[in-house]
Parts: sequence; C-alpha cells; structure tokens
Amino acid sequence: MAALDRATGSVAWAVKGAARANYSSPNLRGGSPSRELLINHTDTSKGEPRSGVSALRTADGELVWQYDLDKFWSFATPVPVGDDRVLLMTWNDVALVKAPSGSQAASLLWRSPAFTAYVAAPVYRDGYLYGHGGDFLRCLKASDGTTAWEERTYPGSVALVDGQIVSLSITAGLLRIVEANPQAYRERARLQVLEPGSRAETPPSVVGRRIFVRNDEEVVAVDVEG
Repeated sequence: MAALDRATGSVAWAVKGAARANYSSPNLRGGSPSRELLINHTDTSKGEPRSGVSALRTADGELVWQYDLDKFWSFATPVPVGDDRVLLMTWNDVALVKAPSGSQAASLLWRSPAFTAYVAAPVYRDGYLYGHGGDFLRCLKASDGTTAWEERTYPGSVALVDGQIVSLSITAGLLRIVEANPQAYRERARLQVLEPGSRAETPPSVVGRRIFVRNDEEVVAVDVEG
C-alpha cells in the first residue's frame, strides 16, 4: 500500500502488509488523527485462501489492527458500519467485525449468507444494511445480521442517495429506486435504462439530480424529478 501527496505526486509512505491485498480497493474509517485505511487482505498460509481486514494508520501506514476470517474470501472493499464495525464480504457470505477497543481485540460479531460479494458492497443507513445476495435485494439488521425484508430482483448493485436505494440490475438493464426503509420493500420507481443482455458490472453513480449507469456497450444518464 502506498500514499501519495496529492499536490506533487511524491510518495508519502509505502508499506508491505502482512497479507496480500490482491485487487481490493481500500476504504476509510474514522476521522483525524486516528483515521484508518481498511484493506481486504487475502491469507493463503493455511491452504485455501481466506479474507481478512487490515487497518492501517493513514498518517504513516502503520498497521493498527488486523482480523482474519476462518474461511472464504473475495476482493470486495471493506465497508465501515457505524463507529466501530467493519463489514467484510466474501464470495460465499458476509461478516461483521468489531474493531478493537482498549484492551479488547477485534472480534467477529456475526456471519450471514444473505449478502455475497459480486459487483458492489452493501450500503449502511440508520442501523440497517441494504444490498444484493444472489437473486435478492435484502435489508439486514446490522446489530445481528437478521433479514428485515427481501425482494427477488435478481443480481445487481446499489448506491445510497438521500435515503433512497438506487439499484441497477446486472443483465436486465433495470434501474430501481427503493426506499431505504427497514419496514418493507417499497419501490418508488422502475425504469428500463439499458438494453437487456449486456452486463452492467459498475454500480450507478449519482451527481446532483442525475443518475449515470453503464454496461459493456453503453452509458446512460437519467434525470430525476421530484
């Protein structure tokens, strides 16, 4: 991992982790001066690869804490959940890890097959997680991983904007706007935005009142009203 000075491009620091990060993009947790860089690393020392999360201090790259799962892996970016938890996706399931505090080491809170790594990580809002697992869009309670609701939408990716879930299907070309509401699946809008068949393996992007989506063949901008 390396940090560059954004003004000059010079290397601020570079470190080699205890485990390889592979193709995973990092994420950030916390604020200054204790901000951490979260990395989904892959450990192969015990045979089958398995994921884990490494937290590096952004100031100098020093390893702050690390936690290894006992099975399964992926390249998915770790997701901060609240102030003290990190969501880690594998190809088979999802794990919520509690960051260390004081004398307590990092620990596993729960694991669930309700989410699986594929295109984009789930999003977090007000104690609940929203994302895809297999053919279903699901809402999970972050405290214990139980399913609040699920809807068969087939595989897709999500983004969170102004309390709404923007969901894009991978092959059907459908864009859905769904309330980020743990009470029930409430679809506010649905639109055919891409030609079915080509794969849309990039999550939707939102800028102002416009949603941008793309697949292997085209890019589409959608204006949002109301």
